[in-house]
Amino acid sequence: MRSLRFLQRQRGEIAMIAEQPTPDIFIHKMKKIRDHRLQIAEMELNAFRQECEASRQRFRQSVERFRQAQSEATQYWAQAIQEFYSLAINAKLFVARKCHHQQLKLQVATCRVQAREAAAVARADRAQLRLARRALQVHRVKVEKLQLLKDISQTSSESALA
Repeated sequence: MRSLRFLQRQRGEIAMIAEQPTPDIFIHKMKKIRDHRLQIAEMELNAFRQECEASRQRFRQSVERFRQAQSEATQYWAQAIQEFYSLAINAKLFVARKCHHQQLKLQVATCRVQAREAAAVARADRAQLRLARRALQVHRVKVEKLQLLKDISQTSSESALA
């Protein structure tokens, strides 16, 4: 509804003049705040994306180390057995190689534990990334709603002037 201002003319007649509507600055201020929050959410998403990619890379490297250690231990043991059965080494050397193989198996187990820990970290980072994406989506919806409100208020103020 238009606000009207009444003026009295010299003859005593009352004239109605439409006032200029004051722009609603609340929506503009809120839009600036939401835009700033949206920028922060986008920066956080980029940071989480980089962190997720780095943890994923560390996971891939730890899995590769595990596979490499497992392959080396298997090859070492196969070579020790082959040498023992071909009588290239005696029982004493075979026992020494068996002890070394046990150490290699411990290294493989350690690599496997590290790979599992890296996988857990990568999963946690991925979950944080999903949460950040969801938060960004919510911020975008809020900014869009405020933009619609701003457009509606501008069109209503323009139609009030016309």
